[in-house]
Formats: sequence, C-alpha cells, structure tokens
Amino acid sequence: MLTTSRLRTLFLRLSLLLALAPFLMLTAYNQPFFDDFRNAYWTRAHGMWGVQEWLFQTWTGRFTSTFFMTVLNPVTYGWLGGVKLVAAVFFVLQWASIAHLLRALLHTVLRVAFSWGAAFWSAGLLLALFCNAAPAPFSFLYWFCGAIAYRLPLIGLLNFTALALRVGWGPGPHKWRYAALACGPLVLALVGNELTLVQALPVLALLGFALPRAARPQWWLWVAVGGVAAAVATVAPGNWARARAMAPDDALHAYRWLVLWPRTAYSAVLFSPAP
Repeated sequence: MLTTSRLRTLFLRLSLLLALAPFLMLTAYNQPFFDDFRNAYWTRAHGMWGVQEWLFQTWTGRFTSTFFMTVLNPVTYGWLGGVKLVAAVFFVLQWASIAHLLRALLHTVLRVAFSWGAAFWSAGLLLALFCNAAPAPFSFLYWFCGAIAYRLPLIGLLNFTALALRVGWGPGPHKWRYAALACGPLVLALVGNELTLVQALPVLALLGFALPRAARPQWWLWVAVGGVAAAVATVAPGNWARARAMAPDDALHAYRWLVLWPRTAYSAVLFSPAP
C-alpha cells in the first residue's frame, strides 16, 4: 500500500506531466513554415555543400545552424511531417539538457546526493514553468528553423556547461574525454546564434575563474576552439551583406534617432506602473 509521502510524490509527478503534456502533444500539429521551405529550396538549388558556402557568403556566419536548416531539414527531402518529429525530439532534448546541467552542478560540483531521477523531475519542473510562462513559444518550441536558431544553441550551451563542470570536479581519468566532448556543444552554442554567443562568453569567463588549476589546460582548449569558431562566424561576408540589405545606406538613416528616441520614451511611459 502506498504511503502518504509516496502518494504525494506520485501526485506531484503526475501534475508535472500533465503540465508538460499539452506542449509535447502540440508538436503533432506542426507544419513547415516560410524559412523551412526557403532553406530546402536553396539546398536543392545549390547542393548540400554549395548552399553552406552560398549562405556564408551572402547571408550569415551561423555555419552550424545553416547546416541543420538545410542538409538536415526534413523539407529538403520532401518529408513535411518530419518537422513534427524534430519538435518532439527537441522538447525531450531540452528536458534532458536541463537535467544534465542540474545533475552536474549539484551532484558533481556541490557533492549533494542528487540522483538522475531527481534531476529529471527538477528539470521537468523548470521546463514546465518556462513553457507556461512563455507568451508566444512558437519560434522556440515548434517552428523548425526557429528551434534550430534559438533552441539548439541553448541545448548546446547547457550541455557544454555540464561537461565543463564534470571536467573540473568529476573523476580524474575522464577529464580529457569530457573536455573533447564539450567542444561540440560549445561550437554549437557560439556559432548557432549571436544571442547564445553573448551568453556563452560569461560562462567561459566564470569557468576560467572557478575551475580548479588542474583543469586549466582543458579550459584553454575550449578558449582556442571557441575563439576560432566564433572568429570564423564573425568574419563571414554574409553578415555584412545582410546588414547592408537590412539597413541600406541612406542619407536619412543617420537621423533615425530623431524618431526612435521619442518612440522609446513614449513606450516607457505606457509600460510604466500607473500612479
């Protein structure tokens, strides 16, 4: 017979699953969107590897994101329903990545008795809070290209941080193995999206400050690999071509602040608390 404590735990876990279930079930209604078709068309027009060079030269330096959006795009192969599966897999990967980080932080670094089961349910709680608080989760959760650009780099950053913590405070014989594995998600985080690049920089800095001295060689490996990857992405001609296309060289463009500043002040007044 179940005790009161076990019944309470079962009820809490069931409630958590019920809170997450609608977001996972909604992946069954996914359909390809504009950029999904456009990237598939470009891939067919330029070829699997030709499209990578073409996008790097004309549009963006996110060479990891563009690879997933083109070569690994289900629409490229005419599998329109594949975006449903990708969204569901990403949902599970997000959950697992949060659990991985929590387990590494609490069990490996802080030496707290924190099982994988506890990490799983704790990560589910965090994911449920995020999903139910996000006002418009379409781009992050469901849209294929949106998930590639915004969600996959975040998954990379979570797993890089977890692996880095294992390098610093985990078992000695496996430090270089974890360090090498961490390079993949680090590059994904730095190059997949500029926002995650900005987030990854303080993470690297904090690791450089907090990691034990014995883990410094591995930290320098990440700095070198991440620096090269970020530099390649930054100098991509496509970045500057897109900037020119989206902000044309217009004589009146220099006076845009005359419009932006008043609008900013007006918006601040509207959103300020009423007296």
